[in-house]
Amino acid sequence: MEIHGVKVLGNRYDIPKIIDKYWIDEAISALPSVGGKEIKENYNLSNTGKVKVKIVPGMFEIIKGDVSLSQIRDVKVEDLLGREQVYINNEKIASHIENRTLLV
Repeated sequence: MEIHGVKVLGNRYDIPKIIDKYWIDEAISALPSVGGKEIKENYNLSNTGKVKVKIVPGMFEIIKGDVSLSQIRDVKVEDLLGREQVYINNEKIASHIENRTLLV
């Protein structure tokens, strides 16, 4: 199969084999509208330690006009979580957890 004249080498489960066969050093995930679970699975298939993994901005970001498709970026933690990262105000919660044992 070909897409715009470029041969498709396999499906996402073939990624590790393709990386080894063609000595891939950078992978770009072009599925910005899939959920965090699928992004994480693709990241794990691509991230063999020798491959740098990047991602195309999300469809919502593109539609809003915040970014363009040419802005391919490194994978962020929120991409893998499937939600926005939660930031904790350490100063506000310090008095509640100081000198206590916590289970995370």
